[in-house]
Amino acid sequence: MPSLRTVEDKNNKNQLDKSRYFDVIITVITAMLILVLSCYVKNLISEKIKFLSKTFYYTYTNQQGDTVTWYFESYGDASYYYEPFLQAFRFEGWNPYKRYVGSKLDYYMYGPIFIYSKYITSLIIGLLKPDLSQIELIEASIKWSAIIIDSLSVMMIYIVIINLKFLRKKLIVKHVVGISASIVLMLAPINLYYSDTLYLNGPLMTFFALIGMLYFLKEKYTLSGIFLSFSFLSKQLSLFLVIQFFILIWKSKDLKTAFTKFLNPFMLTSFLLSIPWLFITPILYIGRIFAAGHPQFYLNEEYSVAQTLANSITSLGCELCAQIYWYLNFVMLPFLIFYGGCLVFAHFNAQEIMKNEENIILYTTWSVLILHTFISRGIYKYYNIYINVFLVLSIIVVSYRIIKYIFKREKEFSVKEKIILSFIIFLCYILLTSLFWGENLLIMKTQRERHPLILLLVTILFSFNFSLKNYRNLLIKKNYKVLVIDVKSFFIYIYSSTKIKISKMGKIIDKILKKESD
Repeated sequence: MPSLRTVEDKNNKNQLDKSRYFDVIITVITAMLILVLSCYVKNLISEKIKFLSKTFYYTYTNQQGDTVTWYFESYGDASYYYEPFLQAFRFEGWNPYKRYVGSKLDYYMYGPIFIYSKYITSLIIGLLKPDLSQIELIEASIKWSAIIIDSLSVMMIYIVIINLKFLRKKLIVKHVVGISASIVLMLAPINLYYSDTLYLNGPLMTFFALIGMLYFLKEKYTLSGIFLSFSFLSKQLSLFLVIQFFILIWKSKDLKTAFTKFLNPFMLTSFLLSIPWLFITPILYIGRIFAAGHPQFYLNEEYSVAQTLANSITSLGCELCAQIYWYLNFVMLPFLIFYGGCLVFAHFNAQEIMKNEENIILYTTWSVLILHTFISRGIYKYYNIYINVFLVLSIIVVSYRIIKYIFKREKEFSVKEKIILSFIIFLCYILLTSLFWGENLLIMKTQRERHPLILLLVTILFSFNFSLKNYRNLLIKKNYKVLVIDVKSFFIYIYSSTKIKISKMGKIIDKILKKESD
């Protein structure tokens, strides 16, 4: 006969299982509702503001009678490039990694996942609406692939947030916070315009990067590496996320774990997803994946050229400083110093960064900002589609830290004081959200030359999330000696692993040859 304690434990387990089952159902239903609502809202708003996409500059007269110009960077890549890409890929057997001199088809500079997403969307739309003409099908596929994938990122923000450790056990609060954060991203002006109205190429990379981030936070590094491979082969910028995650795993765990659990799955997935293009046109494929961009060769103010801090300095009237920065940028010195410094920062502070999810999110956001501020090829305004998701996650983290700081002496507060403080925290969250939307609008309306400058200011502001101790580690000589040793151990590990694999392959080949000879 079972004891009373055994029966009680069994009942508790059943109750816990029911609670988890109920939570999963709520999560799935909420995620689906967010996805559907986001698609509806984005489509509705994009149709209302579509008239803005017809002009690179939007000029109007305000109530005071002054002429105001908004510098939108309204690129027509969707109709000029993406539609012909999809048309050729689906109906003409086009190889995206073959030379087509003099044709717009020669300008495909993305991984294969990008065109696959358009192709799959066109198949689904073709099944749902078989009466569409070929032109209508292509246009609808480009539009809805952008809106749906951007909405999937909105849904993923909700999923990432409800899985954060500091919210996971708060069954109601986590859903409220997750839904509110997803609404913040859903209504982000940059996403609504560049992703959902112009249908530019940021959402797919962002969506897979968010999944990779989710699994990284859950310490499921193999899955993180796999999904970051999908992100990288959608648009190459997320490769930098792989580099810093590798360093964080290495210095918080060990080098073998970083390779076997993270980098190897990333490389294997990238290899498999590169078939057949890697074998059909290997040189062009590798070139377009890894050499799609280059440092700006000269100070150029043409509308089609990405902007660097040199352009920002020029817009402020300091031509000499702009020329100096341009020369430094040409040899990638600012990027190597600042982004390289960001990686060294991770190397020296990995244990503290990996201590909790808040630190990981804040560091990742900071590194993404540094990357876009100093990247030598320059940036366009729509690149902020990718930055936005990390900023929204950081808003939640900063809000949580404010709450933790205020309520660290919870027992000393009366009920009335708690209500007042809760209202203040809510106002802080609204303020952070308003600043986020305001930053989006500022980037959209300001001169495109000043976009890198705005990102620089946001990056500097974000730098205050880290302690002086973290920065002091950059000045300790001993740390650099360890860094040199670690770099050597990195290459020794690669050499020894390769040698062992070659030796094993040799033994296998010898066995096969021996069997054949027998």
